[in-house]
Amino acid sequence: MLGRAATRLLPKGLRRRRLLVRNRKQLASMPREELDVSRLGSVSGASLARLFHDPLALLGMEDAERILGEACAGEGGGGVNPGDRKALFALVRALRPRQVLEVGTHVGSSTVTLAAALRENGRRDPSAGPGRLVTVDLRDVNDPATRPWLESGSRRSPRELLVAGDDEDLVTFVMGDATAYLRECTSTFDLVFLDGDHSAAAVYREVTLAARRLAPGGCIVLHDCFPGLEPLWRDGEVIPGPWLAVERLQRECPGLCAVPLGKLPWPTKQGSSRTSLLVLGRAAALSR
Repeated sequence: MLGRAATRLLPKGLRRRRLLVRNRKQLASMPREELDVSRLGSVSGASLARLFHDPLALLGMEDAERILGEACAGEGGGGVNPGDRKALFALVRALRPRQVLEVGTHVGSSTVTLAAALRENGRRDPSAGPGRLVTVDLRDVNDPATRPWLESGSRRSPRELLVAGDDEDLVTFVMGDATAYLRECTSTFDLVFLDGDHSAAAVYREVTLAARRLAPGGCIVLHDCFPGLEPLWRDGEVIPGPWLAVERLQRECPGLCAVPLGKLPWPTKQGSSRTSLLVLGRAAALSR
């Protein structure tokens, strides 16, 4: 078996095939888990597209983008790209979730974006308040000793970024395995954003567990989904795990609706406006 260093030396096409085969084998070996779609909100591509063309969709996002830019914690630092951040912000602003769960904190670019959207919702509706965000990662992303954010080129920890935007009080950091957290927690969430372990087996397990933790009408958002396992950008890269998991979940649960967001009104990466974001819900027009 080739080690990681040797694998990186293989041609890109061969690496992709090896990764695809490994993900398919791991997913096939997993026993079926029941997916309860009863709590998922209804969703359609046309309705989601309308959210992003609302002229007020990004109102209140400027400070978060400035903070991320100053810290180099955006796409260049390994964070979610600018167009995807705009889509996440617009989703939270439109759907108005009270409780949000993020899996995969990393440098905190999506964390800061989600928190800023929750804060803006609170400003628009003071009686409801801004809500809460729980973000889960295997690492202590704020560890002052190891300073993991520096590995990705960010100048500030995720917590420091939130402090700069006066949003720290909205966020709870959890260090640990996402599946263990989803099994053990008793909270419910209106929106779950999965951007952690991208293996097919992990995403399959996380989606089924996250669906059980949804409040009625909630939704699950996946990152790094490549529909049909086709490249989205000119570099030709494909992460197969999330899409393979979605395909199996749809085969096993016909009531599940998977909506790739496709093209956004804003640039994402590599000169494109295409996104790897995908929303899971029930079929029908978006009702929230």
